[in-house]
Amino acid sequence: MKLKVFLAQNNYRLKDFSEILDIDQNYLSRIMHGHVKPGKRLLADITRLTGAQVQTFDDLITDKVSPEKTEDAKADFRKPTTALQQMSIYDLNRLIDSQE
Repeated sequence: MKLKVFLAQNNYRLKDFSEILDIDQNYLSRIMHGHVKPGKRLLADITRLTGAQVQTFDDLITDKVSPEKTEDAKADFRKPTTALQQMSIYDLNRLIDSQE
């Protein structure tokens, strides 16, 4: 079972569970997003606290992003923007007002 599902089913907030584990909430979040890998002791503590419902590193990760999607996101970020996309809300409102 995914840790995120376990937390939701047992009405735990990420903050509460991280306090029980005596770790920083941001660190647990980074683990769950696959940015860092927990040590064996932390994984054992999570396994124990979840009644062995969460046992592996893969169970901790909420959403795996494929390398292809990551590259697609980077490519989208690098796409040139149009002048309209670069305009502020103020500028857009002025443009709309001038068209009326």
